Amino acid sequence: MEANASQPTHRDPNRSALLGAAISGAGGVLLLASLFLNWYVAPAEDLIQRGGELLDEIGGALGIDVGEQVSDSIHLTGWEAFEITDIVCVAAAATAIVRAAVAIAGQSNDPDVPGAVLVGAFGAAALALIFYRTVNPPYVALDRELGLWLGLFAAGTIVYGAYVAMQARRSLGPSGGT
Repeated sequence: MEANASQPTHRDPNRSALLGAAISGAGGVLLLASLFLNWYVAPAEDLIQRGGELLDEIGGALGIDVGEQVSDSIHLTGWEAFEITDIVCVAAAATAIVRAAVAIAGQSNDPDVPGAVLVGAFGAAALALIFYRTVNPPYVALDRELGLWLGLFAAGTIVYGAYVAMQARRSLGPSGGT
């Protein structure tokens, strides 16, 4: 039997590079959006238990029953919880989004440091910092919220997309690539 000529036996490296850039770009959009969501929460009952005596003392001096006043939990977004991690996340997201836009627009470039490598480096740094803050939150007694998990997934997506694009570039050889 003859092989069907319409079905390729291997993947097109240019298409794989574009797909990798698009995956990284989608991860960048998600990472940027996740910074606006709640990453951590400190439940009110934990706040009362840990600082209750001090709050009661201050409230007593002011004539206020503080225990009844503290009823809401404190929520921290990605922007509020970090000083440096959020900046690294923005850099990773922006690099991935710009690289995806360049690849989708069809701009052909072959810089000394390919875009996929740069996106992968920033994405790996963001992934490492977010993973660290998943295991070790920035403050004591914080529970993890949805934004943290989305940020971790998004950073992983950026790294995966950069890996796909780098593999496609390797398949293209030294003369081609997106």
